[in-house]
Amino acid sequence: GLVSLMASVLFVLLAAPDVAMTEAAIGSGLTTFLFFFVLGRVKEEQDDD
Repeated sequence: GLVSLMASVLFVLLAAPDVAMTEAAIGSGLTTFLFFFVLGRVKEEQDDD
C-alpha cells in the first residue's frame, strides 16, 4: 500500500523508473492477493459459526 507507493516515488526520484515500476506492480499485486486471501479466510470462519 502506502510503503510501496513511497518506495516507488523514491526510486523515481533516484532516477530508477524501471525499479519504481517493478515495485509498484509487485506491491499492488501482492496487496490485492493478500486482501482476497484474507477475505476468503474470514468468510470461511463466519460460515463455521
